[in-house]
Parts: sequence; C-alpha cells; structure tokens
Amino acid sequence: MRTRAGYASGAKVSRLITPIVHHAALLLGLAAQTPAAQTPAAQTPAAPALAGPALAGPAAGFSATPLPAPQEAAPVPAAVLVDWPEDCEAAERAADLGPVPAGLETFEIQWPDHDDPTAWQAPGAWERWGAALAADDASGTQHERIAHAARAALAQGRHESAWRHWTRLSDVDPRTAARLLPAFLPGIRTVCAFDGSGQPVPLEAGVTLAPALPPPTRTESRIDIRSMTLRQLRIGGAEIDLTVGVRGDGVELELEHRGGPAVEFDLRVPVPSGSVPTNLYADWEKQADPTGPVRVRLEPGAEPFRIWGRMQPLPLRWPGLPLTSLDLRMQSTGLALVTPSDDPWHAELADLARGLETLLEIPVRISDEAPEHGSPSPAAVRIHVPDLTERKLWLRDLVDAAERFAFASTD
Repeated sequence: MRTRAGYASGAKVSRLITPIVHHAALLLGLAAQTPAAQTPAAQTPAAPALAGPALAGPAAGFSATPLPAPQEAAPVPAAVLVDWPEDCEAAERAADLGPVPAGLETFEIQWPDHDDPTAWQAPGAWERWGAALAADDASGTQHERIAHAARAALAQGRHESAWRHWTRLSDVDPRTAARLLPAFLPGIRTVCAFDGSGQPVPLEAGVTLAPALPPPTRTESRIDIRSMTLRQLRIGGAEIDLTVGVRGDGVELELEHRGGPAVEFDLRVPVPSGSVPTNLYADWEKQADPTGPVRVRLEPGAEPFRIWGRMQPLPLRWPGLPLTSLDLRMQSTGLALVTPSDDPWHAELADLARGLETLLEIPVRISDEAPEHGSPSPAAVRIHVPDLTERKLWLRDLVDAAERFAFASTD
C-alpha cells in the first residue's frame, strides 16, 4: 500500500489500514480524501511501488471558529503531495495532519548545519541544545522541546532520529508537526510562509535544499530500501517533483520538471547515519566533491535530473548510552570525555559536556589522557573521544543516545 498525503489534509477519512506489525499509530485525528492524478517517477534502479490518495482540506479540532457558509467556502487546491514509503509510521501520522493557515510560517533550522566545517563549534551551541531538550514537559512546552530535538537532528544529519521526533511531535501537536514537515522535504532551512492551500509559498530560484532521507519503515530487512516523493514543489515559477530514495549501497535523488520556466537551485545529498559518501554523480557526471551540494538545472521537456551518492558504511566501534537508565556509578561520578588537552575540538567538546550535563542531569566534564591520582572518590565513567577521522560519526551516535535516554526518561 502506498500513502499519499499533502501538507493540506482534509475533513474526514477513515484511518489508514492498521499495520500487521506492532507499533500501532497513536495519533487521533480526522482527515478528508481528495482524488489526485498519479505520475510515477522514473527511477534507476526501480524504487518500490508507491500508490495512494491525496489529502486536502481542513482538519477538525484546530479551531473553534464556525465553518463559513457554503457559498463562502473556497475550494482547496491539491497542495504539495507526498508519496510515503510503505508500512511507515510517519506516513500514518501525516494522513491526519491538518492544513496550515495562510501566513503561518515554517520552522527555521536554528542549529548549525552539520556540513559546515566549523559545525557546532560556535560558543554555547551544544549548551543551548541541552537546555532546549531538557525543558520540563510540565511547563506546557513539550511540543517546543520535541520540535527543537527534530530540528537539531536534521541539522546534524541524524535523519531517523529526526523522523522519530517528528512522529512524536505529531501526537502532541499536529499543527506544529505540519509546520515542521517542509524542513524534512524538500529540506527548507529558512523561514517561509504557507499560502492558503496549506503548502509553503513558492521558493526563490537559487535556493539551497537539504532534504532528509525518507522515514524508516517497519521492515525487518538489514537494509531499509525505501523512497519518498514530493510532488508539485514550486521553485522560481517552476513546478517540480522531488524523489529521495535509499538503495542498497547509496542514496538516489530524482528531480523532474512538471511545468513553468527553467529553474536552477542547489541540493545537498543526505547521508545515512553510519556511512560516509565516497562518490557522487549528478546528471551522470561524477562530482569532484562527494560531500558538496549539487547545482540542479531543470528545463521544460528535459529528462529527469538524477543524483546518485554511493555510501560506505562504517563499523560501530563504540558502545551507546543505555536508553532507559544510568548505572549507579554514572549517576554518582558522571561522565568524562577523554581527549588530549591540545585537541582542536577542545572548546566544542567542553561545550558538548555542558549540554550533556544539562540534558542527562549528571556531571560531565573533559579529561586528558593522564590518569587521575590521589583522589579518594571513584573516577568518572570515561568515554574516549576518537580521532578526527571518526569523530563526526561518534558525535552523532553519542548525541542520539543521549536524546533517546532523555525522552525515554520522561515517557
């Protein structure tokens, strides 16, 4: 089964088919169904078949304002459509999202981008991250806390974690989840307003998009092969379809011109967690930098523009934090991030220690390789920071484990 949903959802439809696997959908909502044409996107290699209905119209429960009289009601156009992967929890949540009123804005990704060479080295960035995620749910800001976590995960390239936060957010605040969805696909990192149809206003030509990988499915296979298509995306007067797919050894993107003038923009290829890009091909030409953005030019009547990024998985060489509890030693003595005093990342790691301390509510500090002598108290649990070649991946896994613990402890 394929599910198609838009940023604009409808007035009332039955729930999607209940998956045969556990992980039942928790969100309660109402949506309406509107037929829409389906245009299968050409893919190389072929992606899993996708099919399903388009959704449009207002959702119940968002406003107490009386409905307008029938003669005043304007038809809701078919907004931006999303073809979701099969057997996907995020797709089930998206089917229940209501439209976003005209003038309301998307969320800005306020965190440093992980592709920046100086990412997260700005003073206080990690400390702000810890404080934002440690907000007390009782204060009524739980949706803000989860939205911060989703945006930070997107900025750090932790796509599965970002979708996990988004799915949780859709349970707490569907409208906020709808506002955040454009940050995933097409990957808008700046603030833009929504129009009356429930989709973001047309983007300017030359924009840089950073789409996320499709949300994970419930597959039990070792490799989760999946794809996700955004239809009727408007950039610089043009209308395009954007497909992002995860394949066995890489990531594939396809962009097809559907209407309007020629358009150019930049696109960053998402990288699966635990992998590094080795080769990048854009419109059949090998790119010099496998990590850099790709300049995309789409013209009316031209063949789809295809991007292929080959990825190399890296072995996991470090353990993660427990998800639901901290052992007694860690609670009493805390953590020590062990790295030489002349480490070029020393300032960022010290900031990370402060963020982890706030989030986990345990002492966290930086330590050098020298053994601790003369201390009568037990030593802190020591986590050795890997060298620079593996540090980015290590950092992702450490932060992801800390977030999982922080959210699990408040459930």
